[in-house]
Amino acid sequence: MTTGEIIEIPSSKKKLIKTLIGGIFLFAGSIWMLVSDHVSTNFLLRLPYVKNSIAIAGIVFFGGAFFVMVKKISSKKPGLIISDEGITYGVATANPWLVPWSDIEEVVSTVVMRQEFLTLIVRNPEEYIARQSNFLLRKTMQLNFKSYGSPIQIPINHLKVSPAEVKSMIATKMIGRQSV
Repeated sequence: MTTGEIIEIPSSKKKLIKTLIGGIFLFAGSIWMLVSDHVSTNFLLRLPYVKNSIAIAGIVFFGGAFFVMVKKISSKKPGLIISDEGITYGVATANPWLVPWSDIEEVVSTVVMRQEFLTLIVRNPEEYIARQSNFLLRKTMQLNFKSYGSPIQIPINHLKVSPAEVKSMIATKMIGRQSV
């Protein structure tokens, strides 16, 4: 493998658009739930404050997700970068993260609700959690660490290449790093 090689894996616009459409339906369903006078057969959903709280949470969550997805779809940046330095994810966001190879002990494939993730088992998970300034993202990283053994979960279903290809590229880079 050539040193200095940078592999940029683009996001699949088609897959992102499918996710966006699903989110729009869920957003619309949350609005319908809020304004509808429909009486549910579910005991909890018959209580107006429960029904309205769930609807408002859905509107906020799926409304926010809408803007994130639109930003990802319109971005020209790759979805994932694999380089000699390490793995960079969150490239389309304002704060991409580089996880150096020296920090990565193992890369594990995890499936959560039919969404495949690469779990990067790192030497210093607490440092990665502490670096996250966003409260909600920091809490998510803590939950990931507790549930999956690492705060770093990289979704790979929305990339233009298959999850198997991504895993192969990372394995090749890791083997190349070990032989250096």
